[in-house]
Amino acid sequence: MSQHANHDLFSSDGHIDNDFKQCRCRSQALPLCSVLGSSAMSYSLAAEVASFGVRVSVVTPGAFRTEFLGQDSIRRIAGQGVYRTVDDALARWAANDGRQMGDPTLAAAAIMQMVEADSPPLDLLLGQDALDRVERRTARMIADIQAWRSVSIGTAHR
Repeated sequence: MSQHANHDLFSSDGHIDNDFKQCRCRSQALPLCSVLGSSAMSYSLAAEVASFGVRVSVVTPGAFRTEFLGQDSIRRIAGQGVYRTVDDALARWAANDGRQMGDPTLAAAAIMQMVEADSPPLDLLLGQDALDRVERRTARMIADIQAWRSVSIGTAHR
């Protein structure tokens, strides 16, 4: 998690930007737990520091063409057939190196636009892939809420 503030954290125009890389495969369960936990912490933090004029934003980027997937950045250890999802993920990463749709220069400009905005979003999704993933997850969540609504509200004292 990278954090920065425009000015002093508790000044009237501070901004905390939490930048999280979305994990896209089942083999990244632990990093995903860390990302989601940090996101939840940011939502709570946003409510706690709002009265100080500090805004919090969670940045969720998709795949950007950086050297993250390069041979020098990722140590690839094959799952030796035991963890097929790990081997598949490593193969996908290697195949996508240098072909990601996201432009990191445009992402940096978008983040600066968010930081300088009078009313920045709590969540900023960067890239069509990030947007698609969150929209699918949100649609699934709404469907579950609707399907289980009676169970949810049926837990009240009577």
